[in-house]
Amino acid sequence: MPTNRSDRPDFADRRRGIGASREVMAIGLGLTAAEIQEIEEGRASEALLDQYAQCLDRLEAWPAEKRAQILLAVIDGAQRFPQ
Repeated sequence: MPTNRSDRPDFADRRRGIGASREVMAIGLGLTAAEIQEIEEGRASEALLDQYAQCLDRLEAWPAEKRAQILLAVIDGAQRFPQ
């Protein structure tokens, strides 16, 4: 687990790598796009930074086809990401 904010990988690059917009991440996590931007800029609380990192970890671990299905379900139904 990273010990400080400068040790964290670039969240925006990771998000773009999985093909998700800030808006999709916001819906999936039950946050606003502005809160996602704060997280990606390192201005959010440690708890939110950790939650976002864990969500990205889960999304990155899924096969591309499953990830695409989940992202589309979030977009289509405005539902949250599965835990």
